[in-house]
Amino acid sequence: MALNVADKTSRYTDSSDKPAFSDKAVRRTTLAVVVVICLGYLLALPEVDPIVMIDHHVFNNACEEMRAGSGYYESMDRALRETYGPSESARAFRMPTVFWLWSRLPSQQWAWVVLVVLAGLTGWIFIGVSRTPLAPPLVVIYLLATARFQSSSGSVAQFFLTELWAVPALAASVLAWQKRRRTLAAGFALLAVLIRETAAGIIVGGLISAYLNGERRWPWWTAGLLAAAAYGLHVICVSPYLVAPGEGAETALLGTAEFPMSVLRMAGFGLPAGSILGLVFWVLALRWMWRCEEYSWFPGLLLALPLVGLILDRTYWGVLVVPFTIAWGIDSAVELWSRLKAKKQTSPTN
Repeated sequence: MALNVADKTSRYTDSSDKPAFSDKAVRRTTLAVVVVICLGYLLALPEVDPIVMIDHHVFNNACEEMRAGSGYYESMDRALRETYGPSESARAFRMPTVFWLWSRLPSQQWAWVVLVVLAGLTGWIFIGVSRTPLAPPLVVIYLLATARFQSSSGSVAQFFLTELWAVPALAASVLAWQKRRRTLAAGFALLAVLIRETAAGIIVGGLISAYLNGERRWPWWTAGLLAAAAYGLHVICVSPYLVAPGEGAETALLGTAEFPMSVLRMAGFGLPAGSILGLVFWVLALRWMWRCEEYSWFPGLLLALPLVGLILDRTYWGVLVVPFTIAWGIDSAVELWSRLKAKKQTSPTN
């Protein structure tokens, strides 16, 4: 029997249509903190990082080629060969969506500025997604600290990590879902997948939820089919640049897992003491998903992404998940603390 979402309420508190923190002063203060954090990152970090991650270097080189007039696939092939060697599978090439944006900016420094703006926008979105004022600033700090982190040798750049650029679209999809704007949620989910295909779980989760809740399925079917068609076209465009199996330079994908560390490292990527803190946030966030009925399977499959670490080791995929586990982990902890405190206050005393 199908469930009517309009009749469903959260096991926790008020309907999801209400704002995360209803006090306007708190919301304005939270947004002001987000803006200050973004300005601080823009002003405090050097214009040029002394160290860059290898993928960042490859992607920047591809963008430089594109600015000179080359197409994406030709540029990426050349950048990969110069750093790694030839590729034998399409997975070495990212989807071109965000590269088209980067290549139209004057330099990679402008890409950093745009990412800071998007991080601030994500923080603003999380004011609607989360229920506690602490979460949005922490999400912004996480995104920016992951994009340019500090080492003993100075600032290290990896802000061309495509997962970072998919997070704003994922957050917008979740907020649209909370407001029961399913078509808009599916549209933002599609955008996220076009930026980074590993975010596809959010479309699958939306489709499953639509079936279980008796809602319209066509937005999710449309998003899924468009995403599949785009990736299929991407594979076709990549194929002329691939070498025969066994001649490529890619590292192995399947079978690289080191259980349980590959799961824990993905769940805590970019966090201090990530394997521990990430697990805590992840468990608390999953509890939150269970308690808040408005989510159903959405975005439960996205939160399940670290389980991919059972079969492969790609810790940086965790960037797609950690902002949400931070926010919902904090929400869950605050709600759990409130319940325990209320239970203590109502318990009989001797």
